[in-house]
Amino acid sequence: FIGVELEEFMFLGGFLQYLI
Repeated sequence: FIGVELEEFMFLGGFLQYLI
């Protein structure tokens, strides 16, 4: 199921936005 990967991707995206 791709939902878990999508959730992890959104978490990483938010983390990158926090760093920038």
